[in-house]
Amino acid sequence: MIDERELLQNIYDKGGRDTYPILELSSDTQELLEDLERRGLIKIEAHFYSRTIQLTIAGRRYVENNFQLQEPSNNQNITFSIGNINAPSIGNINAPSIIGTQQQNATLNARDTYINFDKIKDLIASAPIEDRQLLNELTETVESTMQQNRPFERGMLSRFGDVLAKNQEIAVAIWGTIHCYLTNIFN
Repeated sequence: MIDERELLQNIYDKGGRDTYPILELSSDTQELLEDLERRGLIKIEAHFYSRTIQLTIAGRRYVENNFQLQEPSNNQNITFSIGNINAPSIGNINAPSIIGTQQQNATLNARDTYINFDKIKDLIASAPIEDRQLLNELTETVESTMQQNRPFERGMLSRFGDVLAKNQEIAVAIWGTIHCYLTNIFN
C-alpha cells in the first residue's frame, strides 16, 4: 500500500495533479484519498474510469513544509502600494484606509480586512446600480474559487479592475478576504 507522504509527493512532483485508473486503486488507497480530501489536502474529481487528484493550496504547503501542517499566524500583514488615486470623490470608506493622505503605502493586519461574503454582498447592494452585476460576478468568482479550493490564476480577476477602482470599499473587503484565504488564516 502507498503511504500518505509517497502519494502526496508523487502528485506534487507531477505538477500538483495526477490521474489514476479506478481499477488500479486498492480500497486502502481509496480510503487514503478520501481521508486526504476530508483534511483539505487534495481534491478528487471522479470520472467514469479514473480519479483525478489535485493538490489543494494546503496540500502543496504540507508537502513543501516536509509534511508538517503549518499553524496559521495571527499577525499576518499585507502591504499595498497604491500610488496615486485620481478620483474626485470616493465617499466614505469603512475599512482601513490611507486615502486622502500623502502616504502611499499601508500595512494592514489581515484579520482586520477579512469580511465574509454576506457582508460583501451587503456592500454591493449599496454600490451604484451599474456596477452591481459585475461586482456580484466578481464575488461569485472569488467565493466559488475559494470553496472549490482552486488556485487563483493570473489574470482571472483582471476584468474587474475598473469596477473595483470605482468601489474602493468593496475592493478592500474582497482583497482582504482573498489574502486571508491565501495565507490560510481562517482555514
